Amino acid sequence: MPSTPQTSRLRDNLSTLSGRIVSHIAGQPPSLWPGVKAGLAPSVVLFLLDEDRYGRPCIILNKRSQRVVQPGDLCFPGGSVSPRLDRYLGKCLMFPGSPLRQWPLWGKWRRYAPQALSQLAFLLAAGLREGIEEMRINPFRLEFLGPLPPDRLLVYSRILFPFALRVRGQRRFRINWEVEEVLRVPLVDFLNPGNYGKFVIPNPTPIPGRDAEKTRELLFFNLRHHQPKPEILWGITLRIIMGFLEAFFQFTPPELERLPMVNGNLSRPYLLNLRHNGPLIRDDDLRPKRPSASGVDLEKIIG
Repeated sequence: MPSTPQTSRLRDNLSTLSGRIVSHIAGQPPSLWPGVKAGLAPSVVLFLLDEDRYGRPCIILNKRSQRVVQPGDLCFPGGSVSPRLDRYLGKCLMFPGSPLRQWPLWGKWRRYAPQALSQLAFLLAAGLREGIEEMRINPFRLEFLGPLPPDRLLVYSRILFPFALRVRGQRRFRINWEVEEVLRVPLVDFLNPGNYGKFVIPNPTPIPGRDAEKTRELLFFNLRHHQPKPEILWGITLRIIMGFLEAFFQFTPPELERLPMVNGNLSRPYLLNLRHNGPLIRDDDLRPKRPSASGVDLEKIIG
């Protein structure tokens, strides 16, 4: 879709985009997705916005190291909740000076939806904890913008909560053993239809909970289109980004039939989050870090 003066300002100015995200969330009811209590285990990711060296708005992604499941995949920082610890950390986010207390919508949520605010604090605490573990992100250098629409991972009975935050002043990150590299991807690259393609994947084994299909066509984004070794982004991480681009830029990628094709392989161990050597392609980007109870009820956790 051709850019307009409004979308151009959002694309080129992070302060303008940050303000637009907050105002968009302010126009919605102060609540989280009601399906959180429908037997789905919650996970949290940080949708981090920053500026690159040229001052362009960008999205921060982590590349998984070779020491974790699904090595080499690109994802948001984040992971599963730790009920006891995140309940305590969530209460700490209620104190003055925290990213949550400085959120422009804090007062509205506290007044009209205090239970939803407690749930939000619990989930945000989980995401920040994971971000600190993975890349030593400084929570006091973050501006909380608000929750983005969650997404469901039906294969794993899991719900993923993305939270939008702006990074202020932290240019370098200290990654742990789970992360190979931190990437800043300019928003303008995501708005270029020429950076998209499709995987056509033979699927000889059934996916748990789904009917087996001979082939599947999946959208992907090429981060390094003009370099010898491309970086491919797809699955739920790309799906969340596509929802963001459609909401704020009215951008949708080209139809799959019109995209260049890349053949790939789909393995059952990869889908089941098992360790596996060799290149793999998958349509989900969560890896379990610690045991987590399925169907966590946030109201019971928060008490």
